[in-house]
Amino acid sequence: MQLTTEDYQRTSALTPSQVEGYLVMRGWSRAHEFGGGRVWQLSAASVADPLVEVLVPQDPALRDYLPRLVEVLDALSSVEQRSVQGILREIALPSADWQYIRLDPGTEPGTIPIGNLVPAITGMRDLIVSAGVSASTDTPSAVQPAHKPQQVRELVSRVRADQSQVGSYILRMYVPVPASGTDPTDKSGTPLLPFERRVTNGLYSGVLSAYYAASASQAAGELVDFVAYTKHGLSANLCEALVRIGGETHEGFEIRFSWSPEQPIGRATPPIALNPPLLEYLEAGAKDLRARLTQLSAVVVGTVVRLDREPNEGSGEATILGLAEGSPDARPRKFRLHLGADHYQLAIRAHQNDQMVEVVGDLQQRGSVINLVHIEVFRALEDQTGTAG
Repeated sequence: MQLTTEDYQRTSALTPSQVEGYLVMRGWSRAHEFGGGRVWQLSAASVADPLVEVLVPQDPALRDYLPRLVEVLDALSSVEQRSVQGILREIALPSADWQYIRLDPGTEPGTIPIGNLVPAITGMRDLIVSAGVSASTDTPSAVQPAHKPQQVRELVSRVRADQSQVGSYILRMYVPVPASGTDPTDKSGTPLLPFERRVTNGLYSGVLSAYYAASASQAAGELVDFVAYTKHGLSANLCEALVRIGGETHEGFEIRFSWSPEQPIGRATPPIALNPPLLEYLEAGAKDLRARLTQLSAVVVGTVVRLDREPNEGSGEATILGLAEGSPDARPRKFRLHLGADHYQLAIRAHQNDQMVEVVGDLQQRGSVINLVHIEVFRALEDQTGTAG
């Protein structure tokens, strides 16, 4: 192990809590106290493998503090098969949740065709965006809006892709997570999970739900109802992001999560592997979600901007420019609906008087077109005039 003077300086600046936080993220377990330090163990991958132990010194003032930390780094470098410099840099990073995506492009270790790399990185970004949109609303959406909330856009700007690792080809990204004690609170003062952790927690749940939905489809030999999984974070957008990571040829990959010790996760989160057949079902599931109902009994408020019916017909088509209640999309969108004769007359009067209308029905999205079907309520809102956008 070759260390430079700068490496030694960076090592001596590490605190015991930084080193132990890194060990927690990497799956090490605290064993016992020994000689002014703490012994940490890494469970063997198999019965034939030896148990790995490291001793983390607890007092930076001790004369042997630096040599003991160097021993820890040497052990980590051996176990992880990567440079001490890379480990040092990661230990010194701020509190974060990490995602590791192991691709298997079938090329030399540590390499990947450029045509596979670009969509994989785009897919990683889209995963965070999808999880962020889900975390920003209490209403699950099978198809997320094109316009993303400002909170999500700000989070994406703080997410970082990290240096890849050898071992097939491993892409890494991390989401900064605030340290414990700085959590937001509700009106009663009860601590809430920070938005960043809600996003990464929801991302794991969403990817796991995608795996379950695709696996159930594979077992059944046909596509199952993906809508049943949307309450756990699955969406057409998330499925499309996962398919994008696999590239045009649907190369399989594995995604693994590690969590900031500043915000303990409190549950096991084993790696999730998606093979080519599962990715094919995810692609089909995403297309099916976009072609089906996205929200039942939705409430849309807006203005009538277009009316169309055949001569001598009582019923007709209407287009409303407005917003669906509970949607994170802040921009007005056009909704198409078929109205019976009475409702159509009401729509004519609302259009002539520039009145806002309220419609309750099922949202159905097909491509970029959103239809309101099974209309339950159509009424003009008194004393509310003006356009929706």
